[in-house]
Amino acid sequence: MGKHREILIKAKGMLSDWETGSPHYHKEGVKLLNKSNKLEIIDEETICQYVGLEDKEGNKIYENDVIQVEVDEELQKWIVYYSKVVGQFRLRRINGAGEKMVFPANNRGSVIYNLHDKNKKDNEKTEKQD
Repeated sequence: MGKHREILIKAKGMLSDWETGSPHYHKEGVKLLNKSNKLEIIDEETICQYVGLEDKEGNKIYENDVIQVEVDEELQKWIVYYSKVVGQFRLRRINGAGEKMVFPANNRGSVIYNLHDKNKKDNEKTEKQD
């Protein structure tokens, strides 16, 4: 038998910050089964799927995470997104042109925030100044 891929999401809880677990679909919408086996009501607009890889510090990488990678002595920021065209998670450079596969950049980079974080507008302002 082959290795099974872990289906894992993270999303903002209605009463908490980020929750991680497996998705459960109900007629009321998507809920998240957390590590304590408790169903959490989540903000469906913040659902981010685990890409199956970790960054250089061992943090799981999710869709919409921003990863900082050093390339030729320059710190670059990349957004993780799912490309329907190629059917895989990819990285898109925030400032500048460029797109690449998440692996092997994940081994050289660190997750610094997610686009759904509360201070998203502050993050975007900072990105424009880089």
